[in-house]
Amino acid sequence: MAPLGEELPTHRTKSIRSVEKCQRDGDVSHRTVRIACTIWYMRFQVTEEIAAAPEQVWAVLSDVEHWPDWTPTMTSVRRLDEGPLGPDSTAEIRQPKLPKTVWRVTRFEPGRRFEWSAGGPGVTTRGDHVVEPLDDGRSRVTLEIATVGALAGAMWLLLGPLTRRYVSLEASSLKRRCEAARPTR
Repeated sequence: MAPLGEELPTHRTKSIRSVEKCQRDGDVSHRTVRIACTIWYMRFQVTEEIAAAPEQVWAVLSDVEHWPDWTPTMTSVRRLDEGPLGPDSTAEIRQPKLPKTVWRVTRFEPGRRFEWSAGGPGVTTRGDHVVEPLDDGRSRVTLEIATVGALAGAMWLLLGPLTRRYVSLEASSLKRRCEAARPTR
């Protein structure tokens, strides 16, 4: 099991499916989806290109209390501490069809990345959020959810399809939100 904040090993992955969907008609946006799993961990990752500046994307992504404003996968997000999101920040998240969960930021790179984790009996789940600059003022966002522990496989049998749908919807909703708010030139 990889410690929190470190990459999960890929050399032990039994199955990886990678799908790239590129839109036609000259649209430069594209999405990559990756799934990796073993009996001890499950990982799902979505990468989305967004026609907005990294600073703008980061502002939306790191303002976690306003996620319910732009993604239907969140019922409520309540920060349990004061100030801007940062190391050791905590938030209580309520999502449709899932139990209330408290997440704690375990890795933080201002303007670029935050990772947080939540634990339960037999599993630890981490969510990683990365913003990278691209040419022409665009951004690449990678959202990843990974579950590790003795019950990771069982949890993903039960919640994997819902989790994959939510992360994919969060990525596309973030793209729509940021591109809709992009300043006109």
